[in-house]
Amino acid sequence: MTMIIRRTLAIFVLASGAQAATLTITPDRQTYSVGETITLSVFGDAEGQAATLIFGRLVVDPGLASYADSSQQALTSFSGGLAWKLGGLHGGPGSGDAFNQSNSLGLVPDNQLIASVSVLALAPGTLSYEWFTDSQDLHRLSFFGLTTAPGGSVTIVPEPATALIVLLGLIGLSLSAQRLEH
Repeated sequence: MTMIIRRTLAIFVLASGAQAATLTITPDRQTYSVGETITLSVFGDAEGQAATLIFGRLVVDPGLASYADSSQQALTSFSGGLAWKLGGLHGGPGSGDAFNQSNSLGLVPDNQLIASVSVLALAPGTLSYEWFTDSQDLHRLSFFGLTTAPGGSVTIVPEPATALIVLLGLIGLSLSAQRLEH
């Protein structure tokens, strides 16, 4: 009985010592004007985990932003001697693929994931971005055991010309109201 307890404890200690993969998204700024490109940089660390496929799709409000472009750098294994196969990156209304890579051997990468998704700011508001995590869909987040990771948000403000037109309109209304009073 003591041997079983020791083995169970040894397995628990080994499992708890394993580190979990990390995945972060960083915008190039926090505030954008309508019409500007928002670049979301993605950084991932496998933390020693192995996988045969990694995939990540970011989702945004299609009323506030439209997909523009994506890019990814290949993971490598065996000190850069073996590059992972890059899959196609696609986007559409409200979403864009950040990464899509595979290998047939279940490898541990020796570099960090670097990728990006760019969207075009369409309207003022708070634009939230997050990982697509629907467990019933093949395009859900899958990154070295991670099936969920933090997202974030940025602010989109009216373009300066629109803000100036609104300001001039308010001044005009104010002046016309003053004329009516006199």
